[in-house]
Amino acid sequence: MSPIRCGSLVGDGELVQRTLTAPTFALVRRRLLRQLLESLLYEGAIRVRGGEAGVWVVDGVDERGESVRYVFHARRRHGFDRVAVGPAAVRRQTGDGDREAASVTRFLGAPGMIVGDSVLLTDWRLVV
Repeated sequence: MSPIRCGSLVGDGELVQRTLTAPTFALVRRRLLRQLLESLLYEGAIRVRGGEAGVWVVDGVDERGESVRYVFHARRRHGFDRVAVGPAAVRRQTGDGDREAASVTRFLGAPGMIVGDSVLLTDWRLVV
């Protein structure tokens, strides 16, 4: 079977490779993670702590069972109790260090847990 061609884009993995190495990919990934966090917070699917000085933290457990935290800047929007995650990169902190959160899949990929009536796609510990 020959690759599917669409303009200058080629199927069979080349499109994925071009997308992942495009100069705009990091900006898109950052925006996607910010929008995901905003939605999960608005829906009450994950809990955060902090908020002092605009720094919020989501605590969790990684695929090895070790503590992980996602740190980001956010503010409450006026009306509808929405949250706006700031333009700075979301940070992923583990025992191995502090780096930019580079994987939405890793953020969502842990075993599920139930919070209220919602089934989460993450394994976040609740912070009370």
